[in-house]
Amino acid sequence: MPHRRPEPRYTLLIVPDPGQGEVRQVSVGVAELRRWSVAGAIVLGALLSVAVVGVSAFPRRDDQRQLVEENMALRGRLHDIEGKLQRVEEALGRVQLYDSQLRELLGESPVRPGGSGPYDGHDAAILEEAAQGSLGDTAPPDGLMGEDEDGMVLGDEEGLSMDNHALDVIVPEEDSPALLWATELDDRAGRLLARLSAAEPRLDAMTSRVEDMVLLQASIPHIWPSEGVLTSDFGYRRNPFNRRRWSFHNGLDIAAAKGTPVVASAAGTVVTAGWDKGVWPPRRD
Repeated sequence: MPHRRPEPRYTLLIVPDPGQGEVRQVSVGVAELRRWSVAGAIVLGALLSVAVVGVSAFPRRDDQRQLVEENMALRGRLHDIEGKLQRVEEALGRVQLYDSQLRELLGESPVRPGGSGPYDGHDAAILEEAAQGSLGDTAPPDGLMGEDEDGMVLGDEEGLSMDNHALDVIVPEEDSPALLWATELDDRAGRLLARLSAAEPRLDAMTSRVEDMVLLQASIPHIWPSEGVLTSDFGYRRNPFNRRRWSFHNGLDIAAAKGTPVVASAAGTVVTAGWDKGVWPPRRD
């Protein structure tokens, strides 16, 4: 049987300063050094892997948070747009009331939704713009309010949910295309609301003028109050009591048989029909 050579060993002496303790020695074999080297390499490799994964995850985490912040800012802007569109809808409702009132005054039948009313060119352009939904002719960017690569719904990350008061606080460092689109839409909604608000007083004034014109037209006599013979016209005439003098006659004298109907020749109601005493010749009112 061949003689087995003893395993080489290495001895490490630990010598303290004089008077500080005993000299210690540590003896380690080659096999033990190999085992410790392999274990150290494994541990070092694991630490390096963890470090690489951690370092690569930090930028993605920042990108994810940036997306969440952009989404929160976008939701805040859309919340403002929703409020403006609600006020636009209320203004359009008032405009439709003006339209109905004007058509009633003019004797026109009401129009179906989408029809045009008695507005001037400027006001009609405003209503046509609102009816055609011009606020949305710019399509929103892809991925708006969507999910990221991992399927996470942006804005719903744990710890980042916010109420409406926090929507105005988060402002991304650089506006995304979606936020720029929302900003443009918000501005256009504001301009449309301002134009509708400016048109309402004009529509109110126009409605009042039309109402006055209709009342004035209705107050002008346009039919004979009774059937008969005109005996005295409106205007200056010879005084029936003194034929030598002229006087102003502010009515019409119509001779008719007794019982002839008397009607209002303009807007109004006949309140009396009888004989006027002291007037020659007798006349009916």
